[in-house]
Amino acid sequence: MLVAFEGIDGSGKSTQALKLGAWAEGLGYEVVQTKEPTAGKWGKRIRDSMFKRRLPAREELRCFVNDRREHVKTLIEPALRRGAFVIIDRYYYSTVAYQGARGLDPWKVLKLNRAFAPMPDIVFMMDLEPRVSLQRVAGRGAKDKFETLGELTKVRELFLKLALREPHVVMLDADRPAGAVHKDVVFELVRGPLSRLSLEVPAKPQYASLRLAQKLARTKLLPQERARQLWERTARR
Repeated sequence: MLVAFEGIDGSGKSTQALKLGAWAEGLGYEVVQTKEPTAGKWGKRIRDSMFKRRLPAREELRCFVNDRREHVKTLIEPALRRGAFVIIDRYYYSTVAYQGARGLDPWKVLKLNRAFAPMPDIVFMMDLEPRVSLQRVAGRGAKDKFETLGELTKVRELFLKLALREPHVVMLDADRPAGAVHKDVVFELVRGPLSRLSLEVPAKPQYASLRLAQKLARTKLLPQERARQLWERTARR
């Protein structure tokens, strides 16, 4: 399974990725936590440009694509073949939004990346007002060249368009406590990709909705859609 967290800076992507990783480990998965840009040579070039002279848009896109090709080949695809639960902090949706905000055609950027990068089973789009984002990142010290109000506003708009266009993208309100956001992440994962898997679910409170989903899905007396509605309603309560 491949799960991606996306959103503008300061939206809590890294926090939610770690929380989900701990949750998935409890199910017995091998969890692989990763992020982009990577620590490789192309990722390093991207990171350097954040705080120095920003690369031209097309050169920056080339660096992101090359970095992602290496990432997919050396880590993501091997982990997925092993059956690992791969959680990624930023993926090609960020490239679409950030390069689109710089004037490149976002849908061409999406097509370019889809040609080689696996599509996630689910994408959590952490939505946050750009002004709140800037307040959150202000304490980090050095400000990178990606973090301006105008830039983040354009990026957010493209993220919202992606969420409307892509059915596997789930929008989440990131201006809430991390625990509340995590509950929504788990709920959407359980009613989506995990509902299609056969798992040995631990008898722990945090997996109650997943156990209920499995139980109802196996009940022959209930139509599947009705079963889904019942456990979804119960899980929300």
